[in-house]
Amino acid sequence: MESRKERDRKIKNNNFGAVRLIAALFVMAGHMHILAGKTVPVFYGMPVQEIGVSIFFVIGGYLISKSWIKSRDFAGYICRRCFRIFPALIFCVCTIVFLAGPAVTSLSWKEYFSDRLTWKYLMNSLLYINHSLPGVFLDNPYPAAVNGSLWSLPVEFMMYLFLPLWINTGRKMTARSGVFWAACTAAAVLAACIFGAGGYWRNASCYCRQGTGAGFVPGGPGCAI
Repeated sequence: MESRKERDRKIKNNNFGAVRLIAALFVMAGHMHILAGKTVPVFYGMPVQEIGVSIFFVIGGYLISKSWIKSRDFAGYICRRCFRIFPALIFCVCTIVFLAGPAVTSLSWKEYFSDRLTWKYLMNSLLYINHSLPGVFLDNPYPAAVNGSLWSLPVEFMMYLFLPLWINTGRKMTARSGVFWAACTAAAVLAACIFGAGGYWRNASCYCRQGTGAGFVPGGPGCAI
């Protein structure tokens, strides 16, 4: 019988790191083409950066589902998820607003810090995504976008909340009610897309509709295989 140490060693040697590295290279390649004003490489009708993001979300579905299954309660699970996102996010946002922004803005420091967009950008720390800083990157091919990849964090956090409900419901389903469960899952993903269209999650909406956020869902059952 395998010891816990042997199981942990196998988990660490699962090559997820290599897959995520490849996905990150896909995302970088796509964004570099966009920012350089070049045509983005497309595979099977899908831009290369979207393929990378989809890979990230499917792997995320696997790992987050495994984390929930191992958790003793929801409070502990969500606490770990928050510590996974928010400390680094807050540090990143503050560094951009107070160091990088003033260094590259075309405005004076007084104009920069008196503009409401500067302080609105801090709302990224609460997953209320804003990409613009005053006077920053205005002449780029994709203008006024500062750290555009932040859009994925509200989608990711939404799935942190959704997956435990989805997994627990599925555990209690009988074979006869499986169809109903699948329909509810599809409805939940659709609701997330519609909810994303308004206010708080508006910037995540288009990516949910393209299916990237829903990538967490197929990643989930994989952890049981």
